[in-house]
Amino acid sequence: MKTYFHSVRLKEDDCKGCTHCMRRCPTDAIRIRDGKAHIIEERCIDCGWCIRICPNHAKYAVSDKLEDLKQYKYTIAIPAPSINGQFPERLGVDGIIGGLVEIGFDEVTEVAFGAEMISDFIEKYIADHSDIKPLLSSACPAVVRLIQVKFPSLIEHIIPVTTPMDISAIYAKKEAAQRLNLKTEDIGVFFISPCPAKVTSIKEPVGEIESPVDGVISIAQIYEHLINHVDKITKRPDLVKSTARGILWGREGGEGKSLNNKYRILSVDGIHNVEKILTRTENGDLGEYDYIELQACPGGCVGGIFNIEDAFIAKERMDRIARNMKKSQYIDVSNMISEQDFKLKGKVEPRPFVLDKDIDTAMEKATLINEILEHLPGIDCGACGSPTCRSLAEDIVQGKAKKEDCIVIMKEELKKMESKE
Repeated sequence: MKTYFHSVRLKEDDCKGCTHCMRRCPTDAIRIRDGKAHIIEERCIDCGWCIRICPNHAKYAVSDKLEDLKQYKYTIAIPAPSINGQFPERLGVDGIIGGLVEIGFDEVTEVAFGAEMISDFIEKYIADHSDIKPLLSSACPAVVRLIQVKFPSLIEHIIPVTTPMDISAIYAKKEAAQRLNLKTEDIGVFFISPCPAKVTSIKEPVGEIESPVDGVISIAQIYEHLINHVDKITKRPDLVKSTARGILWGREGGEGKSLNNKYRILSVDGIHNVEKILTRTENGDLGEYDYIELQACPGGCVGGIFNIEDAFIAKERMDRIARNMKKSQYIDVSNMISEQDFKLKGKVEPRPFVLDKDIDTAMEKATLINEILEHLPGIDCGACGSPTCRSLAEDIVQGKAKKEDCIVIMKEELKKMESKE
């Protein structure tokens, strides 16, 4: 069985077995056994929803630390566009960049700038592939993994374009290496992230052979260093390359708005809303759309769990910042970035849950699951420790649960026993 890296982890001692996470996991990756949650790693997509809703704070996410900058001779921060909504507006884009330099980074390249480059390439790809409708955004790694796990038939709809994060890292490393005459391995590029899914996408990339990003630091870590001296930070307008077009990628609808309005684009945020739209896409209901922007977090990246500020406040701040910026600008990157840099280097493969390595055994188990399911109540109450009756049937077949774990069946058995007495 393949093992997967996961940024989302469980603190078992803090888990009360309350079932909140199990009920809301979009891929049925969580079970409650012996009063504790257990994460099925083949199914987990690191969306962080369990962290968001756990009342006992028993889930958490890992990321790199600022101390990791010491591993490199030269370091570059590539902050997510959503970072611009985290701080008081008076700090500004140039202030955030200045703050990142002051806490130890040698320079900064905004992912918002990379988003603008990606937008241009996506427009071209949509125009050249009008035979595939709708094309699906590849920007959110949790969504790409959701498609791998639950909607493998839609993989061919995922646009095979790298992310703004990756193109920013490629550009930053190439440009710095050339300008400073450094070896690329001496340059560390760190993404300042709003969510744990980005950590996973770097440690174990999908559609890429290797990530061009060297580490991920949460926005929450950066926030602590900047918020207490907002008015003392030396602003760096000389390092600002982004415009409104790229900044708005950090909120829901921003990716779609960055594209030519001649295309019909649907923007969807929140992992459960994404799941509904993917179901309709799989059913062939949404063929009138050219492109669908899909983001796992509510409100887009401003809703990521590594953020500090309320997503609604962050969105309003970003909108105000964008209104006061240039709508777009042309910066020639052709000497650093080629067309090949925009394309995924590997394939996005399905990641279905396998009942057994042996096909015949797997088919037998599938048949047995359906037989067991006929005897289960079908109410999906979750009291058994599995999220649905089908999940319980799977767990029974896999030897991880018993039919008697179902309280409805257990009550029926007790009634039978009482009637015999």
